This record gives sequence, structure tokens and C-alpha cells, in this order.
Amino acid sequence: MLHRDTKAEYHPLVISMSCSLFCLLINVLTNFQIKLLRYNLLLNSVQYELRFKISRSVEKKEKKAS
Repeated sequence: MLHRDTKAEYHPLVISMSCSLFCLLINVLTNFQIKLLRYNLLLNSVQYELRFKISRSVEKKEKKAS
């Protein structure tokens, strides 16, 4: 049976690059989440405006009907 060395040593450059890639991934995901939150806020404001316009339109129609 093959015996693997359990005490693997990695070159500092490999560790540094791994940490850098991990940080880059976190940064990209965070930026993506921020963009999604901005779009969500934009959609919420558009939804609010549409609801307001619809309610105003319904009020005007109710006034005309009465």
C-alpha cells in the first residue's frame, strides 16, 4: 500500500496565489450582490410608482363614476 506524506508543504507562492484568488472571488461575489441590491431597489421604486399611478387612476375613475 502506498504511503502518502500527510505533512504536505506548499510553496509560499502557491499559498499566496490561493489566498489572492479566494479574495478575488469574494470581491466579485460581493460586487455582484451589491449590483443585485441596486437593481432590487430600482425595481422597488418602479413598483411603488406604478402602484401610486394605478391607485390615482382608480380614484379618478371612481370620482367620475359617482
